Amino acid sequence: MLLVITVCEKTAKKVKRNMKSSVMSLIMTLVLLTLSTAETQFGYNRFGNLKYKGTDKHVDYLDPNAPKGGEFTLAVGGTFDSLNVFLVKGNPTLAVSYVHATLMGGTADEVESVYSYVAEKIEADPENNWVIFHLNPKAKFNNGKQVTTDDVIFSYETLKNEKGVSPTLRKYLKLIKSAEVIAPGVVKFHFETNQVKELPTIAAGLPILSKEFFTENPFNETSLKPFPVVGPYEIEKVDPGRSVTLRRVKNWWGENLLIHKGANNFDRIHFVYYRDDTAMFEAFKSGRVSARIETKAQSWATMYDFPAIKNGQIKREVIKNKLPAGIYGLYFNMRRPIFKDLKVRKALTRAFNFYWLNKHIFYSAYTRNRSIFPRSEMESKGLPEGKELELLRSLKAELSEEVFEEEFKLPRHNNTENSRQILQECQEILKQAGWVIKDQKLVNAETGQPFTFEVLINDASFKRIVLHYKETLEKLGINLRVRLVDANTYQQRLEHHDYDMVIIAFAAPLVPGNEQRVFWGSQNADVPGALNISGIRNDAIDELIGLLLDCKTYEDVQLHARALDRFIMHQYPMIPAWHSDGVRLAYWDRFNLPKVSPSYASYGLLVSPAYLMWSFNSEKDAKLRGIVKAESQINTEVAPKEQPKSFIDKIKAFFRTMFSS
Repeated sequence: MLLVITVCEKTAKKVKRNMKSSVMSLIMTLVLLTLSTAETQFGYNRFGNLKYKGTDKHVDYLDPNAPKGGEFTLAVGGTFDSLNVFLVKGNPTLAVSYVHATLMGGTADEVESVYSYVAEKIEADPENNWVIFHLNPKAKFNNGKQVTTDDVIFSYETLKNEKGVSPTLRKYLKLIKSAEVIAPGVVKFHFETNQVKELPTIAAGLPILSKEFFTENPFNETSLKPFPVVGPYEIEKVDPGRSVTLRRVKNWWGENLLIHKGANNFDRIHFVYYRDDTAMFEAFKSGRVSARIETKAQSWATMYDFPAIKNGQIKREVIKNKLPAGIYGLYFNMRRPIFKDLKVRKALTRAFNFYWLNKHIFYSAYTRNRSIFPRSEMESKGLPEGKELELLRSLKAELSEEVFEEEFKLPRHNNTENSRQILQECQEILKQAGWVIKDQKLVNAETGQPFTFEVLINDASFKRIVLHYKETLEKLGINLRVRLVDANTYQQRLEHHDYDMVIIAFAAPLVPGNEQRVFWGSQNADVPGALNISGIRNDAIDELIGLLLDCKTYEDVQLHARALDRFIMHQYPMIPAWHSDGVRLAYWDRFNLPKVSPSYASYGLLVSPAYLMWSFNSEKDAKLRGIVKAESQINTEVAPKEQPKSFIDKIKAFFRTMFSS
């Protein structure tokens, strides 16, 4: 589900606005009621699996009586120069993700469900040609002005048409052909195609912008000027490049909505920017940051032994969930001649020694990916059978026998002898592809060209991983180069496909949809800036994605996703990376967390972060402050008072230091 990030496209026809006659309004409403074949609902799930009913007052994982108050601070790496998260231009702060409201909002314990938010009701065409939203008359900007259909149309047209908006976002919006006001407070979106079944959900994720504000202030320019917001928080203070403070909107109009009752409890949320991860970690240790997600297994294993951890002032948890682990790996650029042969990609993938890395660098914290949907119900396992086998057989002319006869597996480099045997097998595969050893170097049997390629990285933490891979490939006679570049250079080279291999991670949706066309579709293989990183082109993949997008039930989505997964993995477009089994979370013990963490709660900065489910516990805070104060007093009392040193004492101390062993 693509809330906040997915929105809508340019209008194909003018929108009807400003109805002057109450009679006309009545007629239009009656026409709407007469022509609509869809049921008006307070929620929508394209598979018809809504968990909550109109009589429910709050979602299961939120405490409707959670206390309001307190503050929460998050550390963010880098800097920022803009509050507009939708533009490519500038370096926007993700803090504004907390202030944007969407037409409808999702839950953290369901797949593909959205419920009343700025729009209180939804009507979805059974044939998937359009969707209608009825605005909530209570929905207001924080300046007190009501959200209107003009704001909705403006948001749609702006995010679709402005050239500065993210190309990926605009590509999604192009799937929505037009929007029109069909009655007071009612907006209808028409779709370009009825084959993309997630379009009602995409439209429901439209963020609402103030037409009045952005008519007076250019939308496509980077700016740090706070703008009117519809969400539960407003921008209180901006310290350029350093911090953003959000303040809870008083008497917020959406306080009692199903998806918000018991959420958004902190009076203020601070986003403080730091130059690097070391500074962020030290800020957390000192109490200046409230919570921290640890992304490095080595740090989690070795660095969390300071006093606040030992004293119980900081809690540590690994929170497990059902979120897909993401599409993560070392991608081959199949546009390069050296990687066009599937045998070459297969050999290089099988040579990668994940098990050594996991043991010696990752503290055995990770599980190897074997899928484009790792840790997901969409992951293919075993051999194809039943309906999946029938589906693949219908495409058999496009598929190799491996897809039917072999489960996709990666070899285990358990020990030196086993690893040597695996490399011998890889060498044989390379020989079949026309690469032979000559003078201890792997060369093309016909041209004599040496096998050499470059891995492009923009994060120094990847260097150790790639250098170990380099050592492995040297045993095959392959020369691998590692090039570390700055973020801007990396982005430019990525957009122009100027790389041999890159390490990339993409967030995976709960339900695979149109993004699969973005990642693997042939039409995106040679488009600058497109996210088909490997440049893979395959008619069977395109056909499978098309069938996936046309699925009407969740079970059919699973079936088609597994078939797609199986085929893509057998194409070896990347060396699969790894994933952890949960979120490594550390936090100062002054908060109430949900008693049961919902299955699909995200701890990122986007899309309903789990922190918004927390609340401040004043009793825990008082206890924590008491411990800190007591420790401070003990340290003061125990530490002997140092007497001022004479000049002679200082000289003696200096020489003792210089000549001591």
